[in-house]
Amino acid sequence: NESSPLSVWEALSLGIPVFSTNVGDINKLLKNRSFDFICNTRDKKVFFERIKKFHSLNKNKKILITNK
Repeated sequence: NESSPLSVWEALSLGIPVFSTNVGDINKLLKNRSFDFICNTRDKKVFFERIKKFHSLNKNKKILITNK
């Protein structure tokens, strides 16, 4: 299904946080995840803030996120 990107499925299977805009099935795929980063399409500021938020976390918190 083209509205459900393979790269998102791969990231989820490897425990990699997903940064995405809210398009296609992304919201359905990530709705039960504790710390994935979805923002509205074309909202560059929020997208950037979500990336900054992840990078500002300490190493232990990042490990907890990526191991879920």
